[in-house]
Amino acid sequence: MQSQSKFAKLAVLAIMGSLLLSLSTLATAESDAVRAIRASAATVPTNIPGVHGYAEPPKGFNPVTATDEELAIYGFPPRPDKQANLEHYAAWEQAMKAAKIRWNGKLKVLPFGGQRSLAAGSSHPLEGVSPNAGPSELNVTNASGVVLSNKQTAWSSKNSFNVILARFSVPVTQFPFGTNCSQDYANEFTFVGIDDSFYEGTNNAEVSEPGMVGGLATAVFCNPNQTEYLAYFGWAPLALLGSFTVNPGDVFWAEVQILDANDGTVYLEDITTGSLASYAVSTCEAGVCTNLRGRTAGWTVSRGCCEGPGPNGEWPLANTTHIFLSGGYAENGNAKEFFPGLQTTSAEILSMLDDGLDQAIETVSQGSTGTEGSGALLFSTTGCAQSGGCTL
Repeated sequence: MQSQSKFAKLAVLAIMGSLLLSLSTLATAESDAVRAIRASAATVPTNIPGVHGYAEPPKGFNPVTATDEELAIYGFPPRPDKQANLEHYAAWEQAMKAAKIRWNGKLKVLPFGGQRSLAAGSSHPLEGVSPNAGPSELNVTNASGVVLSNKQTAWSSKNSFNVILARFSVPVTQFPFGTNCSQDYANEFTFVGIDDSFYEGTNNAEVSEPGMVGGLATAVFCNPNQTEYLAYFGWAPLALLGSFTVNPGDVFWAEVQILDANDGTVYLEDITTGSLASYAVSTCEAGVCTNLRGRTAGWTVSRGCCEGPGPNGEWPLANTTHIFLSGGYAENGNAKEFFPGLQTTSAEILSMLDDGLDQAIETVSQGSTGTEGSGALLFSTTGCAQSGGCTL
């Protein structure tokens, strides 16, 4: 009898183990199914090949109470796990409650934001100075921010970065103080991105590889004297694409999700006005695909290229004084969380240099602890980009 009891217990344990395995497999399959829905549901054509929008949800649709499948069908960001990360969920909930006005207008190719194509084999690992085994510091000619990296050499559904997001303030954009409009315009991009690229100031080598980005593009023009503020997105080597307009002082949300090596989605929302746009983006054009790796995730401010007066075609950096970023968050396919306040060598702190490589013109202050410390950044325009006198 005792032997039979032991066998019965073993049988129950085996059945429970099998059931748990089945449930785990089912959960993964459901996640894969939702991602497949997100990729296939974007059927609204745009004026740009490889870019599609999502349909307008029915009247009364509430993203906060919608199912995961409904969020995917209408191009809203995935719902965060409320139990695992209450702060992330609260920020998402606030943005979803504000999301009211779907924009499906004509996309604008930004003349001041062209992306570069990489020559084969030209990307290389991030390299910087790391004095205390903490974040490394790197001077580059076209970017400031925090970039995290892993060791992926190819796309992995589990280990690659596949989600990155943040909220940030829309700055007042102006020319550097004391300048007299010697150039056509100055610009600045504030964005989140996976596998985005930039130029290293010491030897003009390109770091990272073409990737997918989304955020805010702003420019100030000399003739006529005007400013422009646009939600934007794109992936190299395509040009960057402007979407709906935003206003200085608004709060903006940008989220990039990578579905596989050749497909991703970008969600853009002005939380202040309730305007939003959501796109599925393919990295394949005319049968030629650029493979994403999910190797880097970054929260970045940059200046556009590629026909400007800078050494790599950069345009002058606009003076935005300060940009506040909060709720910075990224994860990989295993749902492991990452934040811009990461204090390890896998984090790079970028400072943007002027064209002469002799002074910083945009810097970033990184926190480290607490909700705001780990997820918030402060970008500051400085040097000749603020006071004028940059070599152009």
